[in-house]
Amino acid sequence: MATKTKKAPRAKSRNSSASSIDPKLALSMYRHAFTARTLDHTQTILKRTGKSYFQIFGAGHEIIQLALAPFLRPGVDFITPYYRDLALNLAYGLTPYEVLLMAVGAAEDRASGGRQMPHHWGNSDLKIFPASSAVGTQYCGSVGYALGTKIAAIDDNIGKMIPNFDSEGITLTFGGDGSTSEGDFMEAVNYACVQQAPIIFVVEDDGYAISTPVRNQTAGGSILNIVNGLADEKDGAPLLKVVGDVDGCDYQASYKAAQEVVNYVRKERRPALLHAHVTRPLGHSESDDGKSYRTVIEREYEANRDPIKMMRDWLIDSLKVSESEITKLESAAEAEVSEARTRAEAAPKPSKDSLFNNVFHPDKPAENPALAVAVDASYSDQAPKTMKHALNLCMHEEFTRDPRIVTFGEDVADCGKSEVLLPASATKKDPWNWSQKDRAEHLMEIPGRDKVYGKGGVFGVTVDLQKRFGDHRCWGTPLAESVIIGSAIGLALRGLKPIAEIQFCDYIWPAMEAIRTNLSTVRWRSNGDFSAPVVIRTTSGGYLRGSGALNHSQSIEATFAHFPGIYIVMPSTMEDAVGLMKTAIRHNDDPVLFLEEKILYNDPFLAAPYPGADYTVPFGVARKDFEGDKLTVVSWGVTAMMTRKILQKEFTGDVDFIDLRTIMPWDTQCVFESVRKTGSLLVIHGDSGTMGFSAEIITAVTENCFYDLEKPPQRLTALDLPVSYGPSESWILPQEDDIREKISEVLTG
Repeated sequence: MATKTKKAPRAKSRNSSASSIDPKLALSMYRHAFTARTLDHTQTILKRTGKSYFQIFGAGHEIIQLALAPFLRPGVDFITPYYRDLALNLAYGLTPYEVLLMAVGAAEDRASGGRQMPHHWGNSDLKIFPASSAVGTQYCGSVGYALGTKIAAIDDNIGKMIPNFDSEGITLTFGGDGSTSEGDFMEAVNYACVQQAPIIFVVEDDGYAISTPVRNQTAGGSILNIVNGLADEKDGAPLLKVVGDVDGCDYQASYKAAQEVVNYVRKERRPALLHAHVTRPLGHSESDDGKSYRTVIEREYEANRDPIKMMRDWLIDSLKVSESEITKLESAAEAEVSEARTRAEAAPKPSKDSLFNNVFHPDKPAENPALAVAVDASYSDQAPKTMKHALNLCMHEEFTRDPRIVTFGEDVADCGKSEVLLPASATKKDPWNWSQKDRAEHLMEIPGRDKVYGKGGVFGVTVDLQKRFGDHRCWGTPLAESVIIGSAIGLALRGLKPIAEIQFCDYIWPAMEAIRTNLSTVRWRSNGDFSAPVVIRTTSGGYLRGSGALNHSQSIEATFAHFPGIYIVMPSTMEDAVGLMKTAIRHNDDPVLFLEEKILYNDPFLAAPYPGADYTVPFGVARKDFEGDKLTVVSWGVTAMMTRKILQKEFTGDVDFIDLRTIMPWDTQCVFESVRKTGSLLVIHGDSGTMGFSAEIITAVTENCFYDLEKPPQRLTALDLPVSYGPSESWILPQEDDIREKISEVLTG
């Protein structure tokens, strides 16, 4: 006699009472959940049969996502899902076919054109952020986007310039419990609370970061122990609404919590955090075997909490949906996924000739030769200006021209306590013409002792911007470089034009992941669907001795030249600083790293009349100041300025001098043409020699002009040491005498 198979017991829903949730809505959400689980299994088959190259699961996380979905507005509310948020993306409008196009790496994959791993979402129409694999990188950008919404809502001039702007839109950023251990998470939560931005942090806690349990990740075993109690220092009012310990496998409980948190943020325009306990029945990814670190008892308990089973039983028991109706829905979902799989497997893969598409904007507007305009000799103010004053004037002009421009960073504002700041109307002179003495004397003329003139950055480049344009367009940030750059990405995606300042380039390293992993790849990894035209201003280089040393005087251009997708600008004249900055702001749709050599800010050698309100300089076009036929000298930044000083008096007619102005891209045509004329090359820069950018230039010249060279190319660089403090700095960095001697040596050698 055949053995009768026992029917598996039905998972019990924790909330079997009558529900106010519309059964049709619940059933549609269940279809998304079931479809997501079916897609998980389908992608496993694709991976194991060699049709896909990677598989990561969303199983166990579906219900909390689908509880939020009915309260969100695709195309209005911006979401940054993480890789387990398959069900959420389906509810937001993605189809099973689009999901499987990601899995097989198809050319028509909307999210990335087959460039990213599966479950790396992205869709500009639906407002789904283009995911980055690095855990936690979604958080700071999300806060920036929410902050951009807040700014545009309070300034009609900005809101009107953002297409289809909705002032009631909110931002949601999702992550697992492991991601809350990243510094970016705490920087983002802190900044969201400081700015009171309309954002929801959704933490899907499945108890593990791959194989590391949450108790080994987070103090006390829950992120709630850290975020609870964030309150205003004055009145104790909460700065972050926290809804925690939600059962993310129970649809009713999740729906109630989701409704509460979304309604709060949408109405109050303040941040919140939703924390839900979910499961992870299928491991971290297809290559991860949970049996190696999870006991049988634990896995059985998780299986009994399977959210798909729990929702199915709840539909039947509480909402009185017939099992036949659910079975019919499941069959339809399986058929849809099966059909999508057939189509996706047949979809063409990307072609090799598309590899370089969308590294930068296809038209590269910032490299347009038409941006090389003449100096405006009729400009109203002909008084000589230093580079610092000219950059400040440039930013005032651009802020006036385009209300979307904002700037922020450590100490960037005139004053963090705006109530004690002198109003712009109290300024008797243009800010770029004010000295510290002027300010002190002016304050003495004002009755009372309760006002300050303002700072405007440690070098004064942003002075009076907050005063003239408001706290919402110029503000100081926490001392947290990752959130400065990360939030700039979100602000750019929101439609603003952010200029983020890193006080010294030596402090940019905490933001390295934000720049390398997130910012520089936004356009390429989304296959052109997104762009983030962020300008990063930072000071570079040494030559200041007492105020320099190991963490204030290094050079970084060669390091960042390794990162495709970001322009690198390094001017050595006042005119170029203005022209390149205006190009970066006005005519560019990609990230720019704008390196300002601080020793040049106040150098009287560079002082000259301002080049004009519309003066621009194209990227990738070098500056040529001196002609010669015996030696090509290439430089940029402060060493270019020093070389220019020397060539004004010496080596007349011998040296073809090229100031690159931009490192990425650099003007290969100009350099090659010069070397073919002179037969000799010397590259000079203030960065270390080993792996300095001179190595790239010399290699390119050797590859392209080998038979034109009459002698080996040479270089003069800083020593392979950190720049030091005091007099020893001059032994490490190339000085004018070193440049003079090296030019003479190469010419006579």
